[in-house]
Parts: sequence; structure tokens; C-alpha cells
Amino acid sequence: MAQDARTTLVGELLSEFIEDRVRQAPQQAFGMWDVKQSLAGMLGDAGMLIELRPADERWISASLDRHPLLLRQSVSAATWKPGLNKGAVAHA
Repeated sequence: MAQDARTTLVGELLSEFIEDRVRQAPQQAFGMWDVKQSLAGMLGDAGMLIELRPADERWISASLDRHPLLLRQSVSAATWKPGLNKGAVAHA
């Protein structure tokens, strides 16, 4: 995703989603559907008429894979769970 105002906004909302999810459901896995639903709700609450595109999904998936507090649980189902991602911590 090219770095622009849209990307910045979606990135900030993704960070907020991750923070809330790790804090509120530390043992519960989540999928891309959960992320997209949450981001769509947050964008709607902010009055933004932005729809997520397939390129956004790839960027979001890569961001979740690199997050130091998330572990990829299933590649085929695109699910993550809270946990220490030692690979991401080592590259940070």
C-alpha cells in the first residue's frame, strides 16, 4: 500500500485494533474477517467512506505477521493469536 493519508489512517486503526484485541482477549485467536469488520466499523464511526481493497488485505496480513505481539496461527485460514513473536522482536 502506498504511503498516503489513507494508508496512515488504516495503519493507525490497525494498531488500535491490535492493542484492544491483545488487551481484551489475550487467549483468543482472530481472523482477517474480524480485522476487516473492526476496521470498517472504525472507519464508519469516523465518517470515512473507505473500503478495504485486496491490496489492503495483503498489507494488513503482512503487518500482522510482523507485529511483535501476534503469532500467525494458521496460514491457510489467515488467523493470528496474541503472543510474543520472537522473529518480529529480533528484527525490531
